[in-house]
Amino acid sequence: MPKKKEVKKKKKNLGGQPRRFKTPKDLDRSFREYVKWVDDNPWYKNEPIKSGDLAGEIMKVPTQRPYTLTGFAAFCGVCLQTIENYGDRRKYPEYFGVYNIMNTTFTAQKFEGAAVGAFNPHIIARDLGLRDKQDHEVKIVDDNALDLDELKNMSEEDINRAVFDKLREWRDNESGSSKNKKR
Repeated sequence: MPKKKEVKKKKKNLGGQPRRFKTPKDLDRSFREYVKWVDDNPWYKNEPIKSGDLAGEIMKVPTQRPYTLTGFAAFCGVCLQTIENYGDRRKYPEYFGVYNIMNTTFTAQKFEGAAVGAFNPHIIARDLGLRDKQDHEVKIVDDNALDLDELKNMSEEDINRAVFDKLREWRDNESGSSKNKKR
């Protein structure tokens, strides 16, 4: 009796294209290639020469390019969502470590670049979700303010009348105080 051939079952593709990065090492290799490419290919900005015989001439000055997930995705020829998916520890646990190192590297390079003036600090702060938080408390003290508890029990017509009366009172007080300032 002839032997049956063993048939290897192929894993089904549940949708989408085949993975661009077959292993975490592939992702890491592409990440390192991207960083090298960014470092080897700076942006050039046009700066006028300010003094000397060439004053007024435009000179191309190389400037550092920031590392970004968007730039990395474009470099690899995949959409940004593909790269961000590797940051989901539950769906891609084997890729999460590489993604985390990439993201940390990108954040550190942008932050440090902004700190030393290589990048616009306002743009980088916005990109990194940083902001200078200041709490402002405004307290309006007015002995003649409308009482909200009273307003709850008033009809719409009575509320409108009370608001109108307050506005007229405030206007009259303002015009009286501006007359005093002119004197």
